[in-house]
Amino acid sequence: MIISTAKPKLMFIIDHIYATTGGTETQLLHIINNLSPLKKYDVYLLLLNATPWFLQNQSRLNCQTKAFHYNVFNHKDPRNIITFFKLILYIRKVSPDVVTTFFKT
Repeated sequence: MIISTAKPKLMFIIDHIYATTGGTETQLLHIINNLSPLKKYDVYLLLLNATPWFLQNQSRLNCQTKAFHYNVFNHKDPRNIITFFKLILYIRKVSPDVVTTFFKT
């Protein structure tokens, strides 16, 4: 039996973060900021849409971050096809052990 010493990779995926005033955004950032100092996990935050808030605060987040430019307002936008494949490639590259998503219902 082979025992891996690698830290589990946790990936959180959300459509966008415009501010920390929303309930989901606040909870997500609270989870990330409390998991990261434990040094037991590699934490990743993936956004479908890069927002001004994210671009300004990206360096202050206690995790690895990646944002794409998926048009969440028009899913039929042809550029979304390219973005979708970039998203899949990135997820495969990271190869997370756990993925948690936050999207509007």
